[in-house]
Amino acid sequence: MRTLAATATLLLALTSSFVTAAEPEVRREILGIRLDMTKEEVEKRLKEIGKFVRDERKQQQVWEAKDKSFSHIIVGSEKAGPGLRYVTAVAREDKDAERIRYSDVEKLEAARQAGDPKIKNFNYEWTLPPVKGHPEMLVIARGRDAEFLSTVSLKRIGGGEEDDDEDKPAAPVPPKP
Repeated sequence: MRTLAATATLLLALTSSFVTAAEPEVRREILGIRLDMTKEEVEKRLKEIGKFVRDERKQQQVWEAKDKSFSHIIVGSEKAGPGLRYVTAVAREDKDAERIRYSDVEKLEAARQAGDPKIKNFNYEWTLPPVKGHPEMLVIARGRDAEFLSTVSLKRIGGGEEDDDEDKPAAPVPPKP
């Protein structure tokens, strides 16, 4: 009887070690905005979640978001193409904000640390291959806090304009006094 119980326990342990939950995939959208959306789809979604603030240089717009975690959304459109070059969300940092951790974006062990934590420059990057109609993209989470991000961006890799100056989002929008 003991041998049977021990065998059953071992079999159960081995079986459960092979049945694991799938790793969560890095989200390929920010507040419902994806890089594969048309300009019209992006504008429709932005109107649902916020209000237009201003046009910026080189095909870029700033929108105020009605969200518990993000205050603003910045989108950069392709000059000639139908889609987005990037979308950036600026985190709310007020007392009522639901702050987003870098680790909420993806596992930090899988990220490339492009900043310098010694000077409080946290910059995590993940490269995502193209999949199911989504372009190859770079996911970037930045901030000065060791735990919580200030901005998160999705940036199209290849296939678009390669002028790095154009791909830099506008400076974060300062909080209202």
